[in-house]
Amino acid sequence: MRSLVATLSFLFLTITAVFSQSLSPDIIRSYEPSIVNKLYDMNRQTPLTVQQQWELAKVMYERDSTVTQMLLQKQTDSAILLKRSEFEQKIYGMTVIRNYYDSVITRSAKELASSELASISTQHKTGDLSTTGLDKLFLAKYKLIIANIALGAISAQVSAKQINMLNTVIQSKTDSLLNVSFVANYFKRLDSVNRLSDTIKSKMAVRFNKLGADKAMQRPERMDAALRSYVTDTAIYARLYKNEIQREAHLLAQTEMRQYIRYKPSKECYDEIARFLGEKSYQLALTNESFSLSARKRDSSHYKISAFYDSVIERSLYRDGVLVNASYFSAAVKMRKVLKLTSDQVDSLLDKGLALNRMKDSSWRVSPLAPIDTKDFENLHISHILREDQLAILLSFKYQRDAEKNAVNDWNDLEKRGLTKDMNKQTVVRQLSSYYVQLKSTSSMYAYDLEKQTAYARNIRDNMPKALKILQYARKNNVTSTSAQNLKIEW
Repeated sequence: MRSLVATLSFLFLTITAVFSQSLSPDIIRSYEPSIVNKLYDMNRQTPLTVQQQWELAKVMYERDSTVTQMLLQKQTDSAILLKRSEFEQKIYGMTVIRNYYDSVITRSAKELASSELASISTQHKTGDLSTTGLDKLFLAKYKLIIANIALGAISAQVSAKQINMLNTVIQSKTDSLLNVSFVANYFKRLDSVNRLSDTIKSKMAVRFNKLGADKAMQRPERMDAALRSYVTDTAIYARLYKNEIQREAHLLAQTEMRQYIRYKPSKECYDEIARFLGEKSYQLALTNESFSLSARKRDSSHYKISAFYDSVIERSLYRDGVLVNASYFSAAVKMRKVLKLTSDQVDSLLDKGLALNRMKDSSWRVSPLAPIDTKDFENLHISHILREDQLAILLSFKYQRDAEKNAVNDWNDLEKRGLTKDMNKQTVVRQLSSYYVQLKSTSSMYAYDLEKQTAYARNIRDNMPKALKILQYARKNNVTSTSAQNLKIEW
């Protein structure tokens, strides 16, 4: 618009300064200075014959005299403007003047058309548009606009409707050229990432053009939809949408890390989880871009990615000892320093622990309320991973709390029955706890060797603490007298 205003300003200045390098002396002497001055300004641009000078001077004199007379008569503005327009038409009716106007209008229109084409080419990176036919349409448009503005009061011009029709043609032609250019530039960029077959490109171009019917969709959106309709190669999306994927992955990783911070992992474990989450989140974000139009493929890929990375993160938490469950495997990993486990033993324990979790998940998905007995699975595998001495220590720790609870309950029962005379509570509870730990440990340790289990259990029972023998006798015979301590108990 600024360019158009500047051009029109130049046009008006030029149009008021037309023709001839020198004026006839007779004209200079015959007419008033104002007319001579105007005629001189017009003459400077293009030579006029003496006859043409006289004709212009005469019409200009008649115009000024008539307008002056009408002003003195106090006629209406509309009448004055109408009369002045009649004189301007006479001037424009002269061939030399009309040719001059046409020349100036065409030159100005070419400048505006060239400027607009250059602007479109630069903004949309279309290359040279001067041979596409669009240049001729813009030239015709600006010639009409400038002529309407400059000569509207002198000569009948085209209507606004006609100009609007031309604008519609220009818009359609421009859109078509920009679509072609956009597709070409996009495929050029795409080829630098991974060259697609001409068949796929052709399908994408057709899809792009069909989506053009939706005026709300911009070209990048249309091409993005066309790409996703025919291309699932994640390597392409990883390059084309690198920044978008990285932003989404960062947000996903930050959000998920919050649920692991509550376990308070060690720095080494935290760094490992952060690395796994970075990889997981990137894969999820890449999948979102690659399969945005296929929920089935996206969800399937999400499940596989999450299952893999969730398991390795869970493994890290178990290894770090901050995530525990009631299994032998979890307890052994947590006690790895006490048990002096090797790396292979830790890895085996983690594998079996995760397998146990998957087994529980599968069972719960089938029947959420059904009880799950994992004892056999744990006993079978823990005895193959740990040595007997390691397993003995593990089981001692595992059953220590329950054994102490049973021992305290026994002591309380002895007290209730009045059977604790000459007994020391601390000593008795310690003896009973040790007995129960040995008995329960033996039962678990040799669960798959009944012969050993029976032999060791018999030996442990043969060495039952005296206090427990008394209590068992008292419970059987409902004895509450301290004389029971002097009884000879046969087993």
